[in-house]
Amino acid sequence: MNVPDTYFLWLLVAANAMLLAVATAAILGLRRHCRRLERDCRISEDTPASMVESTHAGEKLLLDPKLEQRLSGLQRSITKLAAEFRISNTMSKSPVTIDAAIRMAKRGASADQLTRFTGLNTGEAALVKKLHARSNPTAAAARN
Repeated sequence: MNVPDTYFLWLLVAANAMLLAVATAAILGLRRHCRRLERDCRISEDTPASMVESTHAGEKLLLDPKLEQRLSGLQRSITKLAAEFRISNTMSKSPVTIDAAIRMAKRGASADQLTRFTGLNTGEAALVKKLHARSNPTAAAARN
């Protein structure tokens, strides 16, 4: 049995076409997979994983439950501290308190006394004392 050469030639062409189609499909699938990985990496760099929603299957990517609890606790603490900070900033020192501290400093009160009696913090009390304390002539002579 002698098979013509054209039969083998057509068989070789068909096999090559099939291999080319399979290779093309594999390359396209690989490119799609690489794009998905790049998108997922870009999303995870930009936003916290607890806030990312996956576009395929609509599932939500979550962090470890213990980490989620710690993060939510930290968010509550930050919110509480921010509220306290806003309240403390709105309740600034009254001019009466500062005037009283200046009068006390002029009479020779120490920074500790200013802190205790006027409610100023130590830095404020030290500044008021430095700016408004009576200059002592003997202390000034000792410094020179």
